Amino acid sequence: MEDGSRFILFKACNSCRSRKLRCEVKSGDSACRKCLDQNVECVFDHKRLGTRTVILFEPHEKLTKSKKHDSDGDGSQPRNEPHQRSQRLRAGRSRAVISKPAGQLSGTTRLSDSVALKYYNVGSFPSSPKYDERHDAREGLRETYCSRVEPYTPFVAPAAFDNDAYFYLSKLAKCCVNIAASSSPSYDTPQSTSELFLEIVETLIEAETEWSHDTLSCFFLIPLRVNVSTSNVQLSLARFNALHDLAGRDDNLVVGALSVDAWTCLIRKVPLQTDTSLLPVFENYLKSLAQSAFSYHFLAVGFFLYRFEALQAKWKSHKFELLQLEFDMLLWPARLTTDLYVIRDELLATPEAFLLHVLHNTLMVAFYATAVIRGGEYGSNLSIFAVPGLYTFIAGMAKSSFKLSPSMVCRWSIVADCQILTANYLLDLYQEMEFEKFRETLSYFKINGIMNQRKAHAVKAQIDALLQGETFVDDESDGSPVFWVFRDIRSMTLELYLEEERKKRTMRSEAL
Repeated sequence: MEDGSRFILFKACNSCRSRKLRCEVKSGDSACRKCLDQNVECVFDHKRLGTRTVILFEPHEKLTKSKKHDSDGDGSQPRNEPHQRSQRLRAGRSRAVISKPAGQLSGTTRLSDSVALKYYNVGSFPSSPKYDERHDAREGLRETYCSRVEPYTPFVAPAAFDNDAYFYLSKLAKCCVNIAASSSPSYDTPQSTSELFLEIVETLIEAETEWSHDTLSCFFLIPLRVNVSTSNVQLSLARFNALHDLAGRDDNLVVGALSVDAWTCLIRKVPLQTDTSLLPVFENYLKSLAQSAFSYHFLAVGFFLYRFEALQAKWKSHKFELLQLEFDMLLWPARLTTDLYVIRDELLATPEAFLLHVLHNTLMVAFYATAVIRGGEYGSNLSIFAVPGLYTFIAGMAKSSFKLSPSMVCRWSIVADCQILTANYLLDLYQEMEFEKFRETLSYFKINGIMNQRKAHAVKAQIDALLQGETFVDDESDGSPVFWVFRDIRSMTLELYLEEERKKRTMRSEAL
């Protein structure tokens, strides 16, 4: 078809056809415009294109050897080389069918064919007789982890997906990576899917005999995402302690173990299982992350929590450390980037922002509620008492967590666990001092399907008994102003005390 000085060909050259580009040849030229621009050889192959049907993931025993291609009718030899005639498609489970041009299967395979085969995980390419199909599985798992898991929980060392290490990954490890990938904060995971995941994991844990570094790293991806039993979490932490003593340090693994241990300790009221001397490893790993990344802030909250739990047993001699921790937690929200920050309860924010918001709120409620409930010398040392100002601050954070959309609560199980824990703290604080604002705040607590049903119904029964059927009109007040006023006043007071204490310590060290 003529178009001015150009001819648009019905049959494209090999290069344009492989890239699916329009092939145009100017009058008098021996090559198309694209090949001339790229200074490559322009070759036209006018042989008839056949078609082949690729059946994805049929049982292997049903597959037959590829038939030899007929000749083109012009006396030429069949297009396939001898070794290509015996290529077999890999077995699988899908019934999908792809029909595509076969092209000329010589020297190199068309890019479009390679991409399609890799995307659908069909198997080896005709041009690569030594191709190992496990390579695709390894690269697929690596890509899944790097794009959908590592930005949130970087607990697995990249070396786990190297050629040698990958083939030693257990079924449990691979399953955990895929579960973590499907439990992204960016979209909902159906409750039935979460329950199925949990059943699979529990079965694989029972069958697991060797807990390697990589298996543990992959396992620690899921306790914050799905409701793994406390006994299995503690089993994994015990395995971590044994491996750590025997085989040295893997920073990604240490960060994963300490994060899971900290949240398990807070949510399930069990002691820390890991060695607190590993905390500097956690801190140094945090310093290696970009402060604009979600993973940095998510791990920072876990780092605060681990410090808090580790100080509970030795608080009498660590007053300065506890107050420094409180100061760090109060200032943490100021370091959040815009896309990770919840400005007002009623405004839209990213799922990642809401997740961090709930986790930090829970940590702050736990810190102040523990001081009030323990009281005595512990509360006096921290200058934290049951007063209306503090209770208003706690009520604002709790209300903000309770008003989270149900679809957001289903993203990770840790969010539902935090809501239950926060409600329990408010009920306990109400026993210390009856505060009407707490009753209104507790009315926002709702049972969600992903929650631990036994704990959730127990808390809801206590709330119903406290409210006695009373309903509250939403005053649409926002907790943000209360939070910032309390934070500013408290942090300035703490800053003065900490500075004075540092000077005293410096003077004492110089005197020695």
